[in-house]
Amino acid sequence: MRVLGAAVAVVAALTLSACSQDAAEGEGGASSTAPTAPTGGWDITTLEGVDGASRSTVDGIGIDVPADFTSDERTSGEDTTQLVLQREGAARSEVNLTVTRDEDVDDAGVDAAAATAFAQLGASGIASDLEQVPLTWEGFGHAVAVRGVLTLDDGTELDVEYVTTRDPAGTRVVGVWAEAPRGGLADSVAYEVLRTVRVDG
Repeated sequence: MRVLGAAVAVVAALTLSACSQDAAEGEGGASSTAPTAPTGGWDITTLEGVDGASRSTVDGIGIDVPADFTSDERTSGEDTTQLVLQREGAARSEVNLTVTRDEDVDDAGVDAAAATAFAQLGASGIASDLEQVPLTWEGFGHAVAVRGVLTLDDGTELDVEYVTTRDPAGTRVVGVWAEAPRGGLADSVAYEVLRTVRVDG
């Protein structure tokens, strides 16, 4: 499935950006956690918008771009488009939205794409405390979050979350990467931006 190849390429680019070979050979071994059953209700509740942000759309999937962020659209092959959101002057992007077109994507396809991302993060050598968590996402449905910690070459630790889901029509796989300094992801601008992702067309 094209989605699996796209997941590998996207996660590899995100994890290896700004990380040296020395960091990749460090202590950051990945530990896996078996997925748990989704909790009741919506685990990711859509946010109407971020104050002062503009709206960008990638293949019909919209996301808010905060006023002090830049956005860069990139393509991978014929089917995958990525929007990279980076704070002005920052060395790394904080949010990445990836949309891959495919035929008849079901929940099993979402699980497979998330498992590929999980395996790629584990193989990177710079990720630790990895876990996969099944979620439900308002406006999308079934989703899987891959969570963990990245250690950059300067010793900086980042909490990261890569959420994979699909549009209700089953024609697009949606992946959203968000990162923030260790311990700050839940209250970060990056996670607010993640919550603005929805089907706009």
